Amino acid sequence: MNRMMNHIFGMLLLLAAPYSAKAEHGLLFVTVDNFPPYTWFHDGKPTGIDIDIINTLAERSGLPIGVELLPPKRVVRAVEIGSADGMFAAFKTPARDVFAYTIEAPLHFSTYQIFVKKGNEFPFKTIQDLDGKTIGKHRGFHISTEYSEAVANKRFQSVEVDAMEQNIRMLNKGRTDAFIGNDHEVAYTLKQLGILDEIVSLSVPVKTPQAAYLMISKASHIEDKEEVMQILFHTLRIMKADGTIQAIYAKYGNE
Repeated sequence: MNRMMNHIFGMLLLLAAPYSAKAEHGLLFVTVDNFPPYTWFHDGKPTGIDIDIINTLAERSGLPIGVELLPPKRVVRAVEIGSADGMFAAFKTPARDVFAYTIEAPLHFSTYQIFVKKGNEFPFKTIQDLDGKTIGKHRGFHISTEYSEAVANKRFQSVEVDAMEQNIRMLNKGRTDAFIGNDHEVAYTLKQLGILDEIVSLSVPVKTPQAAYLMISKASHIEDKEEVMQILFHTLRIMKADGTIQAIYAKYGNE
């Protein structure tokens, strides 16, 4: 481990040294505006796990990075047209590969699970196990092709909401049988509401855990873009290897 970290750190020094003198303007990275504990506004300021990671990335790399929180569709559009230099933390897809480069060092992994009231657990291994139920989920979030087809075929009802608190409220009122959510987001929200022990997750994730990345706009006008991307990649690797990212998670009650 020490040998690997020394190698990475040496490469980072070689990359970052010539760039620092050329960094005349900052990079602008955008992210979604309401996804605690990853990103949200607190007292009017961006906060969250991913915000802390990006701020630490800027400090460690020497790259001047600014962060702006936007609605999800505006985040993607800003990177498509190059009005933002990058976005985080985003899933890698063929559609996004068209307009963005992926920094292949994940900021986090997103695990989506089915949550139910404690005592109302049911066996779940495949989407077929949801037949006949009413399931809550975030509006516009794609679970899987199988899930979408099952909804279209009316095998179960999918109720879309705009915030995790709505999913929790509907479950508690009996309006849904379960809801689908990111495990860290749900745990954080339940803790804030003081009901962490009242809602539990089923053991099998509803989809394979996905890596969420920092992506750089192909349309942005970053000077020495390839060099900048290498600096970002190697710095994130060091932050993962030396425990910095884990410490940020611990700060928000997530290990």
